[in-house]
Amino acid sequence: MNEDLISKIKDQLGYFLRTFGIAGEIVVKQSDDVLVANIVTGRPEILIGRNGQTLLAIQTVIRAMLSKNLEQQLLVVDVEGYRQKHNDQVKMMAREAALKVLASGRPYHLRPMTSFERRLVHVAVADFTDLVAESEGADLSRHIVIKPRAK
Repeated sequence: MNEDLISKIKDQLGYFLRTFGIAGEIVVKQSDDVLVANIVTGRPEILIGRNGQTLLAIQTVIRAMLSKNLEQQLLVVDVEGYRQKHNDQVKMMAREAALKVLASGRPYHLRPMTSFERRLVHVAVADFTDLVAESEGADLSRHIVIKPRAK
């Protein structure tokens, strides 16, 4: 693990938290080629925001600030494991929708999602050999449709 990069991530996130008067501890771990910076704070709701939108904005800003240092490394900013819990919920929703499609034989439209969430759905549905997941729509209305695979 690149200790210099981890130090820069902690410094930038620490500066960000101090600027907004939020106390917190930053723990950075590496998982494969992804660095996960988890913020532990007494007020996670402020950093997560509605549907994780504030957290996504924080991640975007921090990635931009560290872009030259990150090179090919992917940086994920999390708050008290929110992203992992959310990702698990998206995968569960995809599996439940897949089971509905198997039972009914009818396509199922999921809500609009981010590109990362859509990727999670594609991976979860890939376990069902009789189903296919396709992205439809554009921009903020882009969503997944799970349907029976054409034979």
